[in-house]
Amino acid sequence: MSSKKFAAPLHLDVGSSRLLLILLFCLHGFSLVLLFLMPLNLLLLMMSTILILTSGVYSILYQAKKRLPSSVTALIWDIVDDWYVLDKQGNKTAAVLDGNSFVHPWITILNFKLENHRFSRSVILLKDNINSNDARRLRVRLKVTRQNSTLDPV
Repeated sequence: MSSKKFAAPLHLDVGSSRLLLILLFCLHGFSLVLLFLMPLNLLLLMMSTILILTSGVYSILYQAKKRLPSSVTALIWDIVDDWYVLDKQGNKTAAVLDGNSFVHPWITILNFKLENHRFSRSVILLKDNINSNDARRLRVRLKVTRQNSTLDPV
């Protein structure tokens, strides 16, 4: 009897996303508009503006454009249910998928705890940064895994 959970590993290439770029740009722009509508003193307004702009630039470069060295460019879910995250520099890191990941046909947000790292890493998958067949296979496999994990005794 084999201990394999799945017949083949799932290799997901994650590219840049124009939809995510537009979404992040709009969200950060809307935040700036709301910020300027608030009655704040000048120093707090300037500091908040700098934080929102910095967050927007980082989010766009990291998540949407995949230009930073630590940007996730591929995910591997192997046959024994282990995850690996590959970054733009080619580093392959073992990871554990958090239970608070979000799966929907339009958007999937996978949250990982990386081996030997203090912080978690999120990967946002939309229809324009992942192959549609791979996205479907991922959603099905996550659904099957989630159903089986709820049936297992703790």
